Amino acid sequence: MNKITLIGLELAKSVFQVHGVDAEGNTVLKKRLTRAQMAEFFAQLAPCIVAMKACGSAHHWARKLAAFGHTPRLIRGMTSNRTLCRARHNVPLDFKPRPRHECLLFRLP
Repeated sequence: MNKITLIGLELAKSVFQVHGVDAEGNTVLKKRLTRAQMAEFFAQLAPCIVAMKACGSAHHWARKLAAFGHTPRLIRGMTSNRTLCRARHNVPLDFKPRPRHECLLFRLP
């Protein structure tokens, strides 16, 4: 399995979508996780960049992911428009840091 370098994380109330890519941009991981599985999954994963849309729970998850050694990136909702709409889920297709993507700092408790 290729090493995951970047993860796009779609946050929700109970079910989360995870999309991981390697250094070349090839899809390595597509997974659906429940809230209970999130911490366990990221604790076992090698440190990488995790990009997520800035929303109410994003700061909470950014702190948890930083504690596991990952680098969280919060993206403004207006600039993260590359999503694929299926049913009720917005799954991030990819995230490549671009000049127009302004990464926000997450709040510490």
